[in-house]
Amino acid sequence: MMNKKDTEFFFRNGYFVLKNAVDKNFCEEVIQNAKKVFSDSLGDDYQEKFYHLKVHVGNHYLKDLKNHDNLKYYFSKECDHIFNQVANTNINHCIPSGTCIASFKSNSDQINWHIDGWQHHFLTQNLHSTCVIAYTDTNEGTWVAPESIKMITELFYKHQFMLHCELFSEWSPVLKSILNKCKDIKQVSLKQGDILITHPFLLHAGNNNKTQDIRVITNFHLFKDIDIQKPKSLVELKIIKDLEELKLDPKNYKLDLNKNLETYSPWLYRKDDDKEYDVLKKQLIYFQNHNMINKDDTNLMKNNFNENNNKELDEYNKNIYKMKKKLFGLRPKNQ
Repeated sequence: MMNKKDTEFFFRNGYFVLKNAVDKNFCEEVIQNAKKVFSDSLGDDYQEKFYHLKVHVGNHYLKDLKNHDNLKYYFSKECDHIFNQVANTNINHCIPSGTCIASFKSNSDQINWHIDGWQHHFLTQNLHSTCVIAYTDTNEGTWVAPESIKMITELFYKHQFMLHCELFSEWSPVLKSILNKCKDIKQVSLKQGDILITHPFLLHAGNNNKTQDIRVITNFHLFKDIDIQKPKSLVELKIIKDLEELKLDPKNYKLDLNKNLETYSPWLYRKDDDKEYDVLKKQLIYFQNHNMINKDDTNLMKNNFNENNNKELDEYNKNIYKMKKKLFGLRPKNQ
């Protein structure tokens, strides 16, 4: 159970490390399965060719996920109690499969900041908490930006409609404008079996693996609608705390259903990227009008639209979109 000191830490920082939550034998089973999957699909030299690989049903580079579907892990009552404190879920939580992300030693300096979720984002969304499970030690750990939580809370409150989830991905000028304001950026390392439990609005990024032959983690999510009218969970109570400090009344928050986006198909499954980009573009222009603009950073989508560059920017942004989609399942060391 999280004690008063733990909950106060969560309110200040938006995360909590749950020690020894996953049995080390299960961790090793996931690791060994991943190695077999990679070796059979990509060759025994996969560690030399790639610095980032995902065991995931959406990774079309992998031919056979082996024992992926049979790898399940039910958490202890003590862990469930902590998940319930954070997200008010009241269920027996389970890791449902051998899905995982493997990183291999490399000199890559690419760090991809984001908040999790393939669903659209808003203040009362269903994604209640993002958790990072360490199947190996994570020497370099995860970067977190605690100040981002209040900024994103304010953003969601002031723009009371569904925001496209890819506005909070690594290539977004909206995310970059928030990150640039964060001064207190921390690194959280984990031991095998630990879980990093985070607020859903916490900007975070997996650090580059510079010291380990293999580092394996997975993402685990707690789902329950966030209720800011009758807050119970630590996530809800932190949102209320942040709103109070911002002098914003939760009673005045109401999602504008007339502006809601269509049901979102995760990008690795959808077929019409151009159609999805058109939806995202409308919100890029919206935030361009609210001074969240990128026109120079070549790692980000550009949203300095005008009547003379519209076609050029569309082509540029779509190329970024398609490149990132291509790299979902693996990232070669030579890129």
